[in-house]
Amino acid sequence: MGSSPGRISDTGSRAASRPRTPRRLRSLQWAPVLLASGITHLILLLILSQFGFFPVTRRPSPTENITVDLREIRPHDPLGELLSAIEKQQEAIIEQEAEESGTPPQEPVEAEIDAPDPGEAAVEVELPDLAPRKPTLALGNKGHASTVENRTPGGRQTSVQKYGGTEESESAVKLALQWLMRHQAADGSWSCIGFGRNCRGGPGCGGRGSNNGIDTGLTGLALLAFLSGGHHQADATDFGRTIARGVRRLLRTQDDSGRIGPASSYEMYNHCIATLAIAEARILAEDQALHQPLERAVGYITAAQQPGGGWDYTAARTGRNDTSITGFAVMALKSASAAGIEVPWTTTYGMLAHFHRMTRDNAEVIYSDQGIGAGRAGPGMIAVGALARQFLGWPIDAEVLRKQYFLMRRNLPRWELLPLDAYHNMYYWYYGTLAMFQAGGDNWRQWNDSLRDMLVRRQRQKGCARGSWDPAGKWLGKAAGRVYSTAMNAMNLQVYYRYLPVYDAPTLNSVEALVRAGSTRGEMRIRALQILAEFRSEQSREMLEKALTDEDPFVRLNAAVTLIAHGRNETALPVLIRLSRRPNGFLRTRAVEEMVKLDSLELIPALIERLADEQTFIATRAAEKLRKLCRVDLAFEASANTEAKDRSIAAWREWYRKYKAGEVTIDASQVFGTVTHVKPEEKIVMINVGRADAVADGDDFDVIRRGRIVGRLRVFRTLKQSSAARIVHADTHGAIRKQDVVRRTKIEGPVPIR
Repeated sequence: MGSSPGRISDTGSRAASRPRTPRRLRSLQWAPVLLASGITHLILLLILSQFGFFPVTRRPSPTENITVDLREIRPHDPLGELLSAIEKQQEAIIEQEAEESGTPPQEPVEAEIDAPDPGEAAVEVELPDLAPRKPTLALGNKGHASTVENRTPGGRQTSVQKYGGTEESESAVKLALQWLMRHQAADGSWSCIGFGRNCRGGPGCGGRGSNNGIDTGLTGLALLAFLSGGHHQADATDFGRTIARGVRRLLRTQDDSGRIGPASSYEMYNHCIATLAIAEARILAEDQALHQPLERAVGYITAAQQPGGGWDYTAARTGRNDTSITGFAVMALKSASAAGIEVPWTTTYGMLAHFHRMTRDNAEVIYSDQGIGAGRAGPGMIAVGALARQFLGWPIDAEVLRKQYFLMRRNLPRWELLPLDAYHNMYYWYYGTLAMFQAGGDNWRQWNDSLRDMLVRRQRQKGCARGSWDPAGKWLGKAAGRVYSTAMNAMNLQVYYRYLPVYDAPTLNSVEALVRAGSTRGEMRIRALQILAEFRSEQSREMLEKALTDEDPFVRLNAAVTLIAHGRNETALPVLIRLSRRPNGFLRTRAVEEMVKLDSLELIPALIERLADEQTFIATRAAEKLRKLCRVDLAFEASANTEAKDRSIAAWREWYRKYKAGEVTIDASQVFGTVTHVKPEEKIVMINVGRADAVADGDDFDVIRRGRIVGRLRVFRTLKQSSAARIVHADTHGAIRKQDVVRRTKIEGPVPIR
């Protein structure tokens, strides 16, 4: 993906990436001086940081249940502050040059208007004649129209009644949109700091934000609050004219690269949200004039995708993948696809891979893989991950989604948590509302019951602030302000008709992307097959079975493991057995690890083979599994000398010959396991017998080493994977060791120590 004009280069700084203007060109002779000054100040800042003058972000422990919302909006960035200071010096130099030459300095091409005066005339961009039209229901890739189908007046009324809205919630939405309309700037934007200039009389609304660097994204969110209710720029209404002004504002800030909004530390947040708003405006108004700007905006998103499949704060190729930004990218590309813009399959695959890679086994989702927020997880990112998976086509009842619904039910929206918990906020509510609505059933009822009436009660009812929500919150509320909280909560109360409730036909080309990626080589193919298997379709099963014959043994391994996880043992087990004989130690280890998870007697010959493996770990795991499967112990120890191991292997082979001939049977009353941990001072050990139903509290186990009983244990607590037992007898104090064999026995009386 090459760089585009106006984009931040892969190696350039933020300052260097800004568009040059004539006045910057005139200050080139100052560059060496400024560079030297910058380097000196940077070194000084770094030295001071070692003495505690600058805050250090603490990385939370893995047990902390937290998430990062939207962004950590203003991370401490000494280098960024230095560059900003240098730019201010440049401005002063330019102004001085202008005074000396008598030529007024030119304003930057992309300068933002901060809190414009209400009477200021807006600079209009030509748009087509906006005659009222019926919203489209047929636009989009492959005919999907899930973005707007419920937003017609009749559709809204039906959906509110069907999915849990009320007259009060609809009235709250109307008041919120009226507040947003009153506080739109004359240039069509919304400002988190300057919206108060549009207050009418009295003390004003209060609740200013602190970061006007996000105003482009804020304008997109405000527009989405109107568009979510089916209003659009072709309406001959006050709301329609408000949307038209906002759309024009976004289009005026789009540069030749396709980016909407200025280059900044938050450009991908701003750009993705603005793109989402343009896409929905394109669909609702059937506005063909928006097609090309939307196409260019999508091109900017796809070009800015990181190699890991996600997006970072800027378009620079940093290698950092940020789940929060990626969530907005998924929403933007989904709506753009519905508007008829083609999204490359590689982009879709990247999004699928990002959420697959960033999701833990317990369904928590990691905020980022490096840099700010690396390794963090919590409810906000869980909600982003759940909605992204739904939009990308994962089955609505996939196991990972069921886990995420459960985790969100444990953290339902509560206003009183906003000032207490920085990670419980309206951003979490926004994604959680969309995801739980898609989940439906009890998940949605519990979430809606917690959110809907709370928002209605908390909406301001008097003065200029009537219709808005206070920007409560420890972090994001303060940074983004009243416009943000009002736009987000208006959309939360419009969820009943914003999207269709079931995604059986996603607009993004996820299956096609996975099929194509699954036809490549290497890691991409392996991950694509893993993800495709989670879709549980006939097509995915066929591709996985085809991959069992791939020339790449790692592809065969992953295909076999995935098929076995889905109960397709008959085709995958022979492949695992063959892989367990490979010379590559990693392949053998993985194959044996997967084999020992199964309770199939077909494994016995392959496990006997692995007793002679040169890797002690593999031989030990094979012996443990043989005991559990065959309910017999033939005194094998991987650490024994070659002669002793050969005798044990021969004994196993003879036992299996007799078993195949019907001369011996498997005694189901016998249960074998292994000592996994020992606490001799407490006379407690942990044992693993392989199956949760194979041991119960009070069971006695003999401890056996090299065919000799060396002690007895009594289980006092049964856990899911292992059990805790007390040492009842032992031949010498502390004699029971890790890796000793245990066998359940019902013998009464003293332990026969031999």
